[in-house]
Amino acid sequence: MSKNFVKDYLSFTRRERIGIIVLIILIVFIFLLPSLFRPHTSPPTTEEIAAFHSLARSLQENKRDSVIQRVQSVGIAKSVTESYNDNAALFYFDPNLLSIEDWKRLGVKARTALTIKRYVSKGGHFRTADDLSKIYGLREQDLLRLKPYVRIAPSEKKMTDKDSTKRKVDSTSYTRKTWTPTPIDINSADSIVLLGLPGIGAKLASRIIHFRDRLGGFYSIDQVKETYGLSDSTFERIRAVLVLGNKPLVRIDINQADAARLKQHPYFTWPMANALVQYRKEHGRFQKVDDLAGVSAILPDQLKRLIPYLSTY
Repeated sequence: MSKNFVKDYLSFTRRERIGIIVLIILIVFIFLLPSLFRPHTSPPTTEEIAAFHSLARSLQENKRDSVIQRVQSVGIAKSVTESYNDNAALFYFDPNLLSIEDWKRLGVKARTALTIKRYVSKGGHFRTADDLSKIYGLREQDLLRLKPYVRIAPSEKKMTDKDSTKRKVDSTSYTRKTWTPTPIDINSADSIVLLGLPGIGAKLASRIIHFRDRLGGFYSIDQVKETYGLSDSTFERIRAVLVLGNKPLVRIDINQADAARLKQHPYFTWPMANALVQYRKEHGRFQKVDDLAGVSAILPDQLKRLIPYLSTY
């Protein structure tokens, strides 16, 4: 039986033997194929290695110089493109007298030109070329391009020594001119208007408007001095020109607002806001704003400041 097993499984026909031989030949041929076609070269000499390294350095330097020149050319082109407008003109001008169309001729965007015109019409005044930097929206490249052409007319003609002596002698003919500032509605004034006030720069103007918006409007001029960074001396200088217009205050419905909404108001602290909401849950809706006197976390002085901003709708 064992002989039949060996004979059955280990014997091959003539065709199978031929196939096996051909397969072995193909395997050997594929194994030897890379060596048959591999180029036979001698190892490089010292001179050849040195020449190769020299060529590599030369190519690297040329590539670096080409990249640098390309970057410089792109940078110059970009600078020129950003700094100049094809239709822009350059001429001497007084920024206090220039029209919107003339600003546009100088290459200034229409929106920025309108901002400048509003600033001047609201009482703003450019005293030096550097004052152009106060204008929001004026690009730095435009500022650098236009500053050399600024020519601001003097507001008052300088007197010679002779004129000064004559003025002292004939004092009866001299009447001192005083500037009467235009009243400013602090509840509707924008940053351009506020920049015309003495001692108010762009940062303070932005803070006043931000504080006003968080409050919901000012109901007293004295509230303005609560603005962060506004000194008492500056406030006293501008206080006389500030007025309260008819713009209504933004009020908070204390029967609907949650603690997070209440806390957004500058006069509310988190304990106050949370205590109000808890009191409302326990006692129901507020019938009138004065009912907040029952909330122990809100002191009488705090309630007095808050009442104009609250409602029960």
